[in-house]
Amino acid sequence: MINEYKNHLRSQLKFLENSCLAYDKGTHEEYVRLATTISVLFNDTSHSTSLLTQLAVKENIKLLHTSTFLDAEPAPKDKTHYELGLVGLLSGPEVFQIQPHYHRFNKVRYHPFDQWWYDDVLILEKKRFSRKRLVLTAANKDGGAHIDLNEMPDIYKRMKIGELGFVLVLGGKEIPITELWHACVRQIAYEILNSPDIAAFAE
Repeated sequence: MINEYKNHLRSQLKFLENSCLAYDKGTHEEYVRLATTISVLFNDTSHSTSLLTQLAVKENIKLLHTSTFLDAEPAPKDKTHYELGLVGLLSGPEVFQIQPHYHRFNKVRYHPFDQWWYDDVLILEKKRFSRKRLVLTAANKDGGAHIDLNEMPDIYKRMKIGELGFVLVLGGKEIPITELWHACVRQIAYEILNSPDIAAFAE
C-alpha cells in the first residue's frame, strides 16, 4: 500500500514540475493546476485526506521557506499596507513585472509543515494571506478543482481585473498588477520541489 502511495507522490510531483515548466514558458494560467496539485499533496478536510497524510509523513517533514516576510508589524489602521513575501519585481529596459523569487532568497531555511502552511507570506490592503489560503483560493474558487465566484475573496477578484490599487509604472505608464497570486503559487511550488524531505519520501 505504501508503495502505491509513493507512486502517486511521484506522479503528483511530476504534475507539479510540468505545470511549473508551462508557467515559466508564459502560460501563467497554469497556476490553478499548481494549486490543485499542492492541495492534493497537503490539504486535509472533513471529506478528503491529503496524500502526505496518507503516507503518514506530513507531520515529520520540513519544507523550504523562501518568504522574505519576517515578523512584520501589523499595518497602521490609517494606511494601506503591502508585503510581498514570495515574489519580487523584475525590472529591465522593456520589462517591469511581478515574478516569483525562485532561487533568489537570502537564507536557506526549512519550516515544519504547520508553520510553513499557516504562516503569513503576503499582505494586501492590511489583509494577511498564508500559503494555505493562497493555494486553496486558486484551487477551490477559481477553476483548479472547483469554481465558486460567489465565495471568491473580493480582493482576489479585484486583483485579477487590475483594480487592486497596486500598480507598476513603466515609461510613465501605469500597469495594473493582475498576476500577483499566480506568482505566489508558483513560488510555493518551487519551495515544494526544492525541499529535500519531499524528494526523500518520493524515492
